[in-house]
Amino acid sequence: MELQRAKLGNSLEHFLEKRPEKDELVNANILKGGIQLKAKVEINVAPNLVAASLELERAKIEDVLAHKLEKRPEKDELVNLNILKGDTAPSLQAVEQDLLKAQAMDKINKDLNQRHTKSDLIENGTPSLQATSEMLKKKFIEDEVNKKLSKRPSIDDQVVQKVIN
Repeated sequence: MELQRAKLGNSLEHFLEKRPEKDELVNANILKGGIQLKAKVEINVAPNLVAASLELERAKIEDVLAHKLEKRPEKDELVNLNILKGDTAPSLQAVEQDLLKAQAMDKINKDLNQRHTKSDLIENGTPSLQATSEMLKKKFIEDEVNKKLSKRPSIDDQVVQKVIN
């Protein structure tokens, strides 16, 4: 029996020698240390005060998080701002985007295949871009002249202002 006690004592002493110090446990975040003040000075206090301090800190974080969640925009608002994509499940959004791109490419290719060739446009007398450009320039000048003429004072106004006799 004494042999077992001696063996147990030696074993206990061995474990106590290898046991880490309190500071090592605090640094490894295994054991909670004292309360840290703003000046980064740690005060050694009772464990129940440390626990209360940690609970208070956690409650403060929860309050901040709850406040931020309240201010978070709704899903519809995010969809309207193009931050979220519609009602599609997130796992399918990439597939949806690929499908939309493929549909757009198909439409463009269809439109390109259906457009008239240069020779068809020349034969059918469709106005060229150059002729359309000239027509637009003339229309622009005509509009500018009409605008300036509409702002010109009448003859009666000029007589009153003694510009003409």
